[in-house]
Amino acid sequence: MRKKLSAILLVSFVFAVVGVAGQEAITLEQLKKMKNPKVSQGEQYQPGDSKNPEKENTLILAEGSYSKIDKPFVFVARDPESYGMLPKMIGDFEAVDVDFTKYAVVAAFSGEKETGGYSVSIKMRDGACQIEDVAPAHGAIVTDALTKPFAVVAVPVEEEDGIDLVAGETWKNRMRNYRVSSGSFKFTGGFLGITKNFDVSGSLSTLTHGDFVTIFFDIHGVGQETARKSKEAGSGKTGTAKPVLNRIEGGSLIDRPHPPLQVFMSENDGRLRLEFKPGKRGYVISDGFEGSGTVEAELMSDV
Repeated sequence: MRKKLSAILLVSFVFAVVGVAGQEAITLEQLKKMKNPKVSQGEQYQPGDSKNPEKENTLILAEGSYSKIDKPFVFVARDPESYGMLPKMIGDFEAVDVDFTKYAVVAAFSGEKETGGYSVSIKMRDGACQIEDVAPAHGAIVTDALTKPFAVVAVPVEEEDGIDLVAGETWKNRMRNYRVSSGSFKFTGGFLGITKNFDVSGSLSTLTHGDFVTIFFDIHGVGQETARKSKEAGSGKTGTAKPVLNRIEGGSLIDRPHPPLQVFMSENDGRLRLEFKPGKRGYVISDGFEGSGTVEAELMSDV
C-alpha cells in the first residue's frame, strides 16, 4: 500500500511561495527528513527485487499480442491522469496503483505484424529505458494471424529526474524530429529569491497516434556556468485546452527542489511551439524553485 506523507507542522513565519490552494508549505530540510513512499502495484515483488532480476528493475504491468494500436507508438505516463488514458489503447487493461513519485509507466506498441511470435521488450540498462522489437526465433512455429504486440512496464525514476528513453528502429522510423530554433527558460526561488534567465538549444522528437502524442526532449542551456539539461519523455492528448503533457520533469534546467512542468503545444507548418508552465505537487517547498519557458523548433524529417 502507498504510504501517505505524514503531516508536517507549518512554520511559524510565512514565506512568499507560489502554490495551489490546499498545498502545504514545507522547507527543503523538512522534505529531506520525510520518508519516501513505497510503490503499490498489487504484485508480490517490487521492481528491482531479486525475485525479478531478469527484468532489470522493471515491473511488467501488461503484455500481449492484441492491442488497439496498429502503428509503432510509445506512451509514457508520469501522472495518474495520463495513466488513465492507457485503457483506450489496450482492450483489457486492469490498472494497478503506481506511485508516480518513484516510477513512470512506459507502454510500447510495435504495430501490426503478419504473424504471431513477436513481442516488445522494455528494460532499464545503464540508466536508460530501452525499448526493442523482438522477432520470433528463426524456425519458430508461430500463429498465422495478424498481431499487434505491446508491453506496459513500470520503470524506476526518481522524482525531479527525467526518463532517458531509447526506442529501437521500429519507433525511430515513425518519429518526427525537430531542431530547436529558439528557446528561453527562467526559474526563481530559494531563500535569496534568485532569478536565472538563459537560452536553450537541442532537439525534440514526437510520436503520434490519433490524438495521442509523445514528446521526447533533449534540450540544454546555452552559455551557462552550470550544466543545465533535460532529457525526458512524456505523453498526453492534443485537442483540448488542458496541457498536452500534464507532467514532465525539468531536470537540471531548474535548480532543485522544484515542481514538475506542464507543457502546452501548438504545431503549424512544420514548426513546433512548446510552452512550459509550473505544474503541481501535493506540497510546496517554501525555499524551492519554480521554472517556466518556451521553445520553438523546426521539423528536420518527416514520416
